[in-house]
Amino acid sequence: MKKKMLLLSVLLITLVVAGCGGNTKNSKSDDKPIAKSKVAEVQIEKGEYVIPFSEDGEGGSDTYIALQVKVKNKSKEQMYITADNFALYEKGEDEKINPITDYKSGFKTSEEGGKLSADKSLKLTILFNVKKDKEYSLNFATNSFDEDNKKDVELAVDQTQYKDSLKKLDEPKKALDAYMDVVFLNKENENYDNLVSTNSEEAIAEFKKAFNKVTKDYVVYNYKPTDDELTTLFKNYQETEAKRATIETKLLGNTGEKALVEVKFKGLSNDSIIDIIREYKEEYNDENDTYDSEKSEQYALTKYPEILEKSELGEPRNDIKVLLTKKDGKWDISMKSNVDASNENLLRAFTGNVD
Repeated sequence: MKKKMLLLSVLLITLVVAGCGGNTKNSKSDDKPIAKSKVAEVQIEKGEYVIPFSEDGEGGSDTYIALQVKVKNKSKEQMYITADNFALYEKGEDEKINPITDYKSGFKTSEEGGKLSADKSLKLTILFNVKKDKEYSLNFATNSFDEDNKKDVELAVDQTQYKDSLKKLDEPKKALDAYMDVVFLNKENENYDNLVSTNSEEAIAEFKKAFNKVTKDYVVYNYKPTDDELTTLFKNYQETEAKRATIETKLLGNTGEKALVEVKFKGLSNDSIIDIIREYKEEYNDENDTYDSEKSEQYALTKYPEILEKSELGEPRNDIKVLLTKKDGKWDISMKSNVDASNENLLRAFTGNVD
């Protein structure tokens, strides 16, 4: 009987302790670290390694981590929350690590946050420069003047939870490589379906339209090729570009929702192609003892595959930095430029606008 009573007492104590576990100040909710104080509740909802980049195309490194944090105001007064309320501390070190707020592309840390009323929540993304092999704690400090409310909220940052994002950092580079293979070079690349959200048929049609315009307006402006002839020229161009061009890509930045990739390109040059076409035009006129610009250009185009093989390669006049944006879990690639990148320069390079 005494043994049964002792066992029952131990069981009751165990249940009481387990019931109190939900009130600890630093715990986890659905595997998301959470910590509380009298005035605030802080939870890390998401974390990922990123490579920030600036608007002028300057890239960072993969030593940055972006933490999406949710803050709930548990006090009776309004708070004002920004990234500056947060700091990281390396385990065993006293030095404060402040959030990064000077990168603008892909992050809006300086714009997030704001006024937070009592019993309300807000989310903001905070960027830190970290060492992957170190342990850190995230500290949240209020702006309260009340000494009782000044105590920091502290919770551990487990970097091992975010290691999968580190493996995915180079996906934008792979996505752009696949885009160039499929769209510009008519080559297969299994990464297209896996990583690229841009409709390949529409992208190829856009490229062909640009090629046709350059061909008719610049390369041969006296003879007007038929649609069938343009299609053949386009296929010849893609095939030769795939054999002769050299392309190198470098990831400059990846913030999860945006990415910037630099392209080094050396490929077919319209200027060189036109020079060789001129030689064939002269050959035609000499052999036929005539000067017929239209027929001589038509003749030259029959030598188009040979011209492409003979032509010198050139490099773009301007840097090529392509901005990719996340869409439906994959990367969307537009050939229109914007303030962050020069996507259109990539299309121009692949249509022969190189020196």
